[in-house]
Amino acid sequence: MRLAVAVALTLGLVVAPAHAAKRHTCKARGSETVRADEGGRVYTREHPRTGYETHYACSYRSGTHWDMNQDDDNVTAITLASPYVAFLRYNVDSHIASSDLYVLDMRTGRERFLAEFRREPDDPAGEDFGQAVLSRSGAVAWTTVRVGDGATRLSKRDRDGRAVLDPGPGVDAGSLALSPSGRRLYWSNAGEPRTSRLR
Repeated sequence: MRLAVAVALTLGLVVAPAHAAKRHTCKARGSETVRADEGGRVYTREHPRTGYETHYACSYRSGTHWDMNQDDDNVTAITLASPYVAFLRYNVDSHIASSDLYVLDMRTGRERFLAEFRREPDDPAGEDFGQAVLSRSGAVAWTTVRVGDGATRLSKRDRDGRAVLDPGPGVDAGSLALSPSGRRLYWSNAGEPRTSRLR
């Protein structure tokens, strides 16, 4: 093996490492990209069976295309940090608006449920989704907004489990941010900077 490598180097050939993984394109005919980074792609296209516009997530490493909608539910609030994608799956009927926050591992297709948001018409105790940030380790932090008074709390789910990081009520809308490593979360409460570690 060493001799083969030495000969290849002498001849100016490029030697690919034995463990180099094949990179898939994640292309799909008629698709439109919603999110993309160096590790994967989230896109929409017409479902071949239902005919509805459907969101798919695909890792360039695995090349498998995962249906994010499941049945007739809608998908929004998509955040991509390969190999993970966080998103909100929601359904609205005449009585209740409900949505669920998930994180999907694009390598395996495994989904993890994070939180539910439910509200009925004229119900001040109902809750809405606010904002979410996602790290490449799969850690997620998100805000929940109470419909009646706008009170906002901050929660997280990482390797240490689920916890409320800031019960509010004054977590500032849109203030969530991650460090470049994704290991530290920043936000503000009534204009006061706060921070916490994520794993």
